[in-house]
Amino acid sequence: MSNKKYYDYSQVHGFCETLATRLKGTNFDSVVGVSRGGLIPATIIAEHMNIRELRTVGVRSYQLNGLTKRSKSVLYQSCSPYLTGSVLLIDDISDTGETFKFLLDHFSKNKQITKIITCSLFVRRSSGFIPDYYHTDIIGNEWVVFPWEPDLVS
Repeated sequence: MSNKKYYDYSQVHGFCETLATRLKGTNFDSVVGVSRGGLIPATIIAEHMNIRELRTVGVRSYQLNGLTKRSKSVLYQSCSPYLTGSVLLIDDISDTGETFKFLLDHFSKNKQITKIITCSLFVRRSSGFIPDYYHTDIIGNEWVVFPWEPDLVS
């Protein structure tokens, strides 16, 4: 990817604060961060919304090298049995949308969950899934580099 856009922690905090403010009117029983990229935004948003129930779910959509897309997402950690009521599901980006679609299907099997709201910092306009809440549109091939990521893609 030639067109990289770098974001620092203060920008990410600002995006999360904006999203938390927009979400304030909704009550959530828990926040779920998608491992790994959604963990930091989920923590920041949960703190801003004063939601104590913070859980994680692990999905692998890329090969272990981080560059090659898998043909099918793989669930490697689930918090679904512990979730009830209203859930806020957070990831860093909805790139292809496969992770969100995969998790919504996974969580739909838990009948104790009454509502799932999806949220990401970024959404690629070509994504197959647009979250309920997001901060920034990505148009074209821009590659987002988060402050917690090593800059592996050249």
